Amino acid sequence: MVPLFMESGCSIRQQYQVVLGTLLLGLGQGLGQAEGLLELEPKPVLEAQLTESENGLLLVGGKPYTGEVVNFHPNKKKSESYSLKEGRLHGPFVTYREDGSRAFQVTFADGVEHGPFKRWFEDGTIWVVEHFRIGKLDGVSLTYFSNGQLQVQSIYRAGKKEGLEIGWYETGQQRWEAIYENGKLKNKLSWKRDGKPFGNKAPTIL
Repeated sequence: MVPLFMESGCSIRQQYQVVLGTLLLGLGQGLGQAEGLLELEPKPVLEAQLTESENGLLLVGGKPYTGEVVNFHPNKKKSESYSLKEGRLHGPFVTYREDGSRAFQVTFADGVEHGPFKRWFEDGTIWVVEHFRIGKLDGVSLTYFSNGQLQVQSIYRAGKKEGLEIGWYETGQQRWEAIYENGKLKNKLSWKRDGKPFGNKAPTIL
């Protein structure tokens, strides 16, 4: 059997040049295709470019927009970033403070909240962690003090409180314990900062 590089009477150098040329041609085509794909991705538009239709869709150039939307603070740092799909909010919606830190983030699906919601204090520590399902709170809801201590832990089902809710003081001392059924308070116990029992009236959450 004659080796490939010796077929057709071609020398090793000639065969090498042919193979190298083929590889370079393929590489060039691949890069060209990649550049074409990159060009297809729309650049973010400024929020000021959006208009709203009568049925609430967000438009660019009179058509429902699909892609990223951004807004900026006076210091030119990003203040908002969100995505639209056919004119409706779809994906993460994030707001930023002037120093660039995140203020809050919520996820949308076809125009309604659907997914995690988070909010942060100015120093970057977490403030609120919740979850939405089709526009309503659903699952565990956590609210923290700025010192990192848990303040309130609740459970939601289709937008209504359900089951056990616990509240704490910033020191970690338990403040109250409540039971909810279908959004209605059924029972509640509360304590003073020193741990002594408190009245049955629900304390105000600041």
